[in-house]
Amino acid sequence: MNTISLADLNDANASSGNSVLAVTQQLSISFGVAISAAVLRFYESMSLGTMIDHFHYTFITMGIVTVASAFVFMLLRTKDGRNLIGGREAKKEAKAAG
Repeated sequence: MNTISLADLNDANASSGNSVLAVTQQLSISFGVAISAAVLRFYESMSLGTMIDHFHYTFITMGIVTVASAFVFMLLRTKDGRNLIGGREAKKEAKAAG
């Protein structure tokens, strides 16, 4: 998804877009840590099992959230990112012709 988010930027905006992407990635990591801590606290408050069990439940929960977030790729259109592979298609056509 990172590459596609920069795909439509022209050369003048690529540097700024890359900076915004880096900040977004850092924020995502921070939110992930914060949400994981909240989920761990939730499982600790239930007082079921040991501390190790609470960590296992937290990892499983965060894994489910990660898999569920992958469904955002279903929103991509068929032509999204096509300009990133334009050179590759030209090479295939040249090989087929030559």
